[in-house]
Amino acid sequence: MCGRASDAIDPTGYGPYEFSHIRIPWRKLYNISPGQEIRIARRVDGAPDHRYVRWGLVPFFAKAEPDQLPVWKFPTFNARSEELEQKASFRHTLKRQRCLVLINGFYEWTGEKGHKTPHYVFLPDYRPFALAGLWDRWTSKDGALELVSCTVLTRAAGDFVRALHSREPVILPEDRYDAWLDEGNANWQRVLKGGDEPPLQEYVVSGYLNRRGAEGPECILEERTRGN
Repeated sequence: MCGRASDAIDPTGYGPYEFSHIRIPWRKLYNISPGQEIRIARRVDGAPDHRYVRWGLVPFFAKAEPDQLPVWKFPTFNARSEELEQKASFRHTLKRQRCLVLINGFYEWTGEKGHKTPHYVFLPDYRPFALAGLWDRWTSKDGALELVSCTVLTRAAGDFVRALHSREPVILPEDRYDAWLDEGNANWQRVLKGGDEPPLQEYVVSGYLNRRGAEGPECILEERTRGN
């Protein structure tokens, strides 16, 4: 599961693929939710391409009223990697529209409804990393409107995340970025599976994260440090 994320560390200079060649103005964001824009990297005609897109995939075949963007009611901000070929919303994108979703942390909640505790999950030094994703482009019949969107792939949680949730986003190691973006690579299952678990860390943050419009460094401030 991955339904909230941060992209709050300057990515310039990180990683062998995209992070060192940012082609768009980067936005520091601590609390990205589905429906908002999130940063992706992909290939367009073989060339690296960066952009912000809507988080929550809207397939090209979605219907819309004239002069309006489509309203896709299905929860497509995550996609189960085991079921990609079974879902019409994702099957066509798997063949030709793969991407990296670029973040530096994500959130999970534990506990009972109404009393859930938010946790921030990240890599050492809060360094940026990439999730396996898919993207799609919806265009109105007259070509006047366009919506580019994405989904984050998930898999069964590994040992670390399992204490927080049964699912986790597919974090790709740097040496698999190109293999995932190579849409001619039919062995995509191998790219998503196996390998060592990333050295994830986590701590509890406060309920500030749940406030409407919550943003800024306070979102990731460790709970025990508050008030000190």
